[in-house]
Amino acid sequence: MFAFAEAVRRSIWRHTIANRFDYKFVRNCQQWIAVKCKVDACPFYICVRGHVKRDGMYVKEFVGGHVHSVGDD
Repeated sequence: MFAFAEAVRRSIWRHTIANRFDYKFVRNCQQWIAVKCKVDACPFYICVRGHVKRDGMYVKEFVGGHVHSVGDD
């Protein structure tokens, strides 16, 4: 769980630096953040959404595998 959207963005940024890949936002707002790898055929995807009845944001979908080498475009 994340307290707010900026914490999600910061965590994704840190994850991409640690794992050395570029990403792009599919959706980026206060209630829904979706990110995928910039390499077209790569399955990496994460979706984090706010919950209606609870405070905070939760990971709804996560596909963590990369099928390319660092630096591929």
